[in-house]
Parts: sequence; structure tokens; C-alpha cells
Amino acid sequence: MRTQLHIGEVAQLLDITPKAIRHYQKIGLLAAPERTPSGYRLYDAQDLLRLQRIRRLQSFGLSLKQIKAVLGNPKSEHTLRDVLLALEEELTSQVKVLEERRQKIRALLEENTLANVAQLPVESPSFQFIQGQLASYQLTVSTALLEKEAQLYALLDNFQWSPNQQDKMQETAQLMIQYFIEHSDEYQELLALGERFAAVALAAADAPAVQQLAQDFVHYFGQHPFLLATQQQEEAVVETPLMYIAIDLMMSHFSPAQRTILNGISAFVKGSKS
Repeated sequence: MRTQLHIGEVAQLLDITPKAIRHYQKIGLLAAPERTPSGYRLYDAQDLLRLQRIRRLQSFGLSLKQIKAVLGNPKSEHTLRDVLLALEEELTSQVKVLEERRQKIRALLEENTLANVAQLPVESPSFQFIQGQLASYQLTVSTALLEKEAQLYALLDNFQWSPNQQDKMQETAQLMIQYFIEHSDEYQELLALGERFAAVALAAADAPAVQQLAQDFVHYFGQHPFLLATQQQEEAVVETPLMYIAIDLMMSHFSPAQRTILNGISAFVKGSKS
């Protein structure tokens, strides 16, 4: 007489699909069952209890990965108290994260200054690192310039660069930071150009101020070959389709006038390579 259940019988009892049961087994959430000589899966009371717990924890909003961590190895079940304690810890952690997100949203709503998603604050480890190194040299920097830089660095941070590309970009950043620390006057000059760059955002692309600023940027990089050589060295290492896509995305963050200036700088950089 058969004392164990087939997979279809288990699925009917627990109102789940046989496919779901097989998936739980595949990811290690449920132990491999015994089989009949003809290959049919057989499930006992412990399997049903395990499946009931899985379903119950799913009803609390936990993912299968989280449930696996809570329940542990199928061969060594935790006690109900252990499960509940682990679940409470997991939910407490989720509540903390959600509360932090809610506080950020509340702060933005209280400011009541956001017009679109592009104005949402961004977080960039690269930008924060560079700011930490050079903050004391930024005597007066506008919020608009800082926000634009943060957006661009955050955009690059979100891509999955190869280890070689990451190392090279970090090395380049360190070289640039050290250079600016040792040549603070040149850094102040670049910041002044950056302020002018932010100020022409709403200007016409062919405005005299825009054309003049493009020339001033070219003159600046022509006067400081170390900066130009360092930038070219980085571009040679990270020159991939992803980098070209990243550049296009970065350009979309700028106004037509600002793109005119950046295109002028890019043409100068390409010309200096040849």
C-alpha cells in the first residue's frame, strides 16, 4: 500500500502547481524526493510541512531566496521559533529600508521643487570620492554645476565596467586629483570655465558667448597637455561600444549650447591625437 503522495496530489492539496514544486526542488528549497521504480516522485509529511512553510512565508511577501535563507537546509529544518525569529529580523530590515526611502520622498515633497524625474537627487560613489578629495579647493561652486557633475558621474557608475576598465578609470581619477591638488590655480581656472558652462545652458547654440567659451576650453586644454594626455590615455582603455553609448547618454543631459561646446572640445581632442 502506498503511503506517500505523488506530485499531482501534493499540488492539489496545497493549491500549487507541480511546476512550482519542481522549481523549489531545483533551487534547493525542497529536498529531492524519493521515486517509484517507474520514476514518479513521492512526497511524505515532512515535504508537505516544508511546502506549507514556503507558501506561508511567500504570503508574507518574502522572495524564494529570502525563504531559503530563513528555512535553511531542507535536511535540517529549523524550529518554528527559529523561523519566526529569522522572519522578524528580515522584515525589520525591510521596514528600515522602506522607512529610509519614505523619509527621502517626504523630504522631496516638502521641498516642492521637483518638476520631473531628471531633477531627482543622485548618488555617485565616484563623485563623492572626488568631492572629498577636492572639496577644500572649491572655494565657490554653484549648486547647478555640482548637480550636473553628480548626474554624470552617477550615470557612469551605473554601468558594469570590466575590472581593467575600472582600474584604469580609478587610476586616471587619482592622477587628475593629484595634479589639481599640486596645481590648484589650474583647478580654479577649470572651475571658472565650468561655472560659465553651466550659465550658458539656456543660450542659443550659436550665441557669441557659447562660441567664445568653446574657444576658451580648447585654449585651456591646449595650455595643460598633462590633462589632455591623461584623458586620452583613459579613453584608449575604455574605448568600447558601451563607452560610446555612455557618451551619447551624457550628451543628452546637456542643452544644445552646451553640446556645441563639448563637440568643440571633442574635435580638438581628436585633432590632437593625429
